[in-house]
Amino acid sequence: MTGITFVGPRSNETADDHLIRIAHTAIKGSGDQKNSAHIELILNALREMDEPHKDQPYDPNGSRLVTLVYNFPDSVNRDLELHRYDNVPCARHSFCAMDKFGVLGKVDDSYAGFLIDCFIKGQGLTRTLAFLQGSSEDKIRNTATEIFSLKNCSGGSAYIEKTLSRKPIELGLGRVIADPFEPIVCEGELCFGGEGKLYVEVVRELMGNLANYSGFTPEKYLLAHRDFKINLSEGFGEDEVRAMLKDLKTRVTQTYAGKAA
Repeated sequence: MTGITFVGPRSNETADDHLIRIAHTAIKGSGDQKNSAHIELILNALREMDEPHKDQPYDPNGSRLVTLVYNFPDSVNRDLELHRYDNVPCARHSFCAMDKFGVLGKVDDSYAGFLIDCFIKGQGLTRTLAFLQGSSEDKIRNTATEIFSLKNCSGGSAYIEKTLSRKPIELGLGRVIADPFEPIVCEGELCFGGEGKLYVEVVRELMGNLANYSGFTPEKYLLAHRDFKINLSEGFGEDEVRAMLKDLKTRVTQTYAGKAA
């Protein structure tokens, strides 16, 4: 029998895994797979009309926080490809700016997590956080240094350790690590210098470091972004594009200014 298509999440997919897979196939796929993905997107949109939206509403600055939780690294890669997170809108009605990226899993049998907190290009830093349950200071320090081992514009290490502490931690991935096994938490920064580095590149490098780190088993991936409303009319001209980009830059700067405080 041919022509049968399974509609819905596959084994162990979150709703976000499912949605990014069918969206990626609908845009990047071909043939019957692309057509089936289009149908799934329509069905998903119809379902969402009858369900409360899980994302925050737009704030007065025309942005909202969209938080996606994935089980699979392929979903992260699809997300990066579709949303892009660069400095130019890829759609007429919205612009995505990355807010956070985190991974929760286990190092051997201990819960561990790694997070970057993103700032807009030009602010000069990206905050980092790593924790490891039942860890020694040397272990978490060495782990964080290896995971966040990215290069700055001069070819040196972009990672700077800031603080070590023992405290409860929650990465936004649905699990709190607290008493009686409070982890040691290592906080730091990534400072790239020069023109900085696109967050798509940062996340891909971190994914590579995590994949190559011996003993680490990822369980969940968190990718949060700010969705900014924009409006370009049909047949827009250069003047309209320039005005939109100027307004968008102002709004993005205002939204992210508080994070650097």
